[in-house]
Amino acid sequence: WVERLYLCAFAVCLLWSTSLIVCQYIVGMFIPKPPVENVVLKFNELFQVVEEESLQYGSCMEHINTQCEGESKVFFKHEAQRVDTILNQNEATLESLRGATERCLAERDELMSYLGDLVEAGKVNLDVLINPEHKEKPSCASINSLINARVAANNVLS
Repeated sequence: WVERLYLCAFAVCLLWSTSLIVCQYIVGMFIPKPPVENVVLKFNELFQVVEEESLQYGSCMEHINTQCEGESKVFFKHEAQRVDTILNQNEATLESLRGATERCLAERDELMSYLGDLVEAGKVNLDVLINPEHKEKPSCASINSLINARVAANNVLS
């Protein structure tokens, strides 16, 4: 019975100690309350520190932003120069290919004209071009070179 009484009293003490008023009373016994002036002073000091840090952060971010913009401008300038160089190289390559195409077309026209002259003069038998059994004869070596030149010209054009 006594044990139950002690246990019940202990439970009531625990219940009271968890209430806000009892906690404030117990804390107030061991931790003194600071004067209001001290609290206001500390809050003002904290506010000043926050203001200074905010200004310092803004200044730092401004510096970083300026530096970043400078690096970006340099990067974009170099990239634009690189792209211009590549475009100029591509244009030079295209111009070279246009010239090669024009030369091939002129050579093709010249070869076709020469072949036409040979046919008109009777020096070339067109049967050799059509009939494959004549292609291996020694007399067809010049015609084979003409045919190979024409095939090469067509390959360049296509």
